Amino acid sequence: MADMLVEIHLAEAKVSKLNLRSMDSSVVVFRKLQQEIWAKHKVDSALYNKSYAYYASNPEQLGSVYEIVTKALAKSDSSAAPKK
Repeated sequence: MADMLVEIHLAEAKVSKLNLRSMDSSVVVFRKLQQEIWAKHKVDSALYNKSYAYYASNPEQLGSVYEIVTKALAKSDSSAAPKK
């Protein structure tokens, strides 16, 4: 779950950086990226939503997952930073 959430947050950032003119275009691009993420992890929207609902109803576990997500995103951000 943590790996998927990392990829989803990165996809959100990617779409945001595209500065698309309409919200509809942003949604279309994000949904395409989301489908690719789910296919990679061999899940569909129903399974993802069920899993996310489980974690949302178990805040301690969700917190643990987001600790992993936060560390992975921070690592991704520092590796993407331009080298001086």
